[in-house]
Amino acid sequence: MGAERETIVIVGAGIVGVATAYFTATRLAETHAEGARPRVVLLEQCEPGCSASGKSGGFLARHWSDGTDTEQLARFSYDLHARLAAEHDGAEQWGYRPVDTFCAEIDRIPVTPAKHRKTSHARTDAESAVTSFEVIAPATRRTPSAPLAEAARASPAGSDDMQQTGTHGSIAVPDISNVKEVPASVVPWLKGDLVNKLRQVGNTSSTAQVDPLRFTRALLAMAKARGVEYVRAKVIDVAETGYRPPLIEFTIGSKACEARASSQPAE
Repeated sequence: MGAERETIVIVGAGIVGVATAYFTATRLAETHAEGARPRVVLLEQCEPGCSASGKSGGFLARHWSDGTDTEQLARFSYDLHARLAAEHDGAEQWGYRPVDTFCAEIDRIPVTPAKHRKTSHARTDAESAVTSFEVIAPATRRTPSAPLAEAARASPAGSDDMQQTGTHGSIAVPDISNVKEVPASVVPWLKGDLVNKLRQVGNTSSTAQVDPLRFTRALLAMAKARGVEYVRAKVIDVAETGYRPPLIEFTIGSKACEARASSQPAE
């Protein structure tokens, strides 16, 4: 009788869990013969991408983390999105599109309070106008001031106090003062007479967008095609078992199940 196959269990079918399943299955296909590959099981109690993964803006920027701890990660992630879109027709499958990105400073327009609005619910152009845009643009890493630097030395790494002081290396204060202005006519749907300044903070080689729900579900379909088992289930317990792989208990409907697995944290 052959040895029992290892099972890799991934909990959560948000984009983190689905991507983990997809790339795990892809890697196993490269390193193991078909009959010797570990099982990859993806558990989700709701629907794929049912929470934040399916409701975000889907905006991608290659350079907006430059000068922070996540610079390399952001650049790798952006390039990986572009590669996946090229390999799997992302434009059609999940709406991948490189975009030009702008930051606009717009005059504030008084908006009629709701209680004073017309009963017809129709809003005028002035009432509907966007009053401001806020974006994050490239910024150089800042050196903490003396008091903050002293606090960093005195506080344990990753403590709540340090995160609240704003000294985390992946966060940079936006600075677009050196970004060249462009004429408002470059964005034809903006009302030029309302725009004080318009700056281009990204182009089609550095910013893009996806439909996050479609992306999550398309990646899940590709993961299943690589042998990933998707199970609608709710994890109710993970028991540590010493040197052996942990025991994961989950429910499928009203039925309780168990799996001994190499657990992979996911969304």
